[in-house]
Amino acid sequence: MTIIPNRNDVLFGRGYLVNTHPGNNNFRTVVEMYKPKFLQAKKRREKRDIVTQVVNEVANMQPSGRFLMESSQDQQNSMAVESFEGLDTSGVNPSLLKKQWVRVDDE
Repeated sequence: MTIIPNRNDVLFGRGYLVNTHPGNNNFRTVVEMYKPKFLQAKKRREKRDIVTQVVNEVANMQPSGRFLMESSQDQQNSMAVESFEGLDTSGVNPSLLKKQWVRVDDE
């Protein structure tokens, strides 16, 4: 199934198109908002809860943001993606909030 990413979808991958996608820019903004709280959290459970809040922020955008990656089954269509709906945040690595994100502004 081919999904056309909307402006709030977070695209997994690398490269210019992924890095400059509006949903990825929104995601980096949300991560920056939660980063101080995350860095102050002492317990793993607290950090996991903050990651859940970040995922929920994306999901509650209008239109709803999804976490998508290129489908390995459709190499000819670079916009073919798979959705991670129902993402289990207990398996999400909280280190995403420790990374140094770089914002790429549109020229």
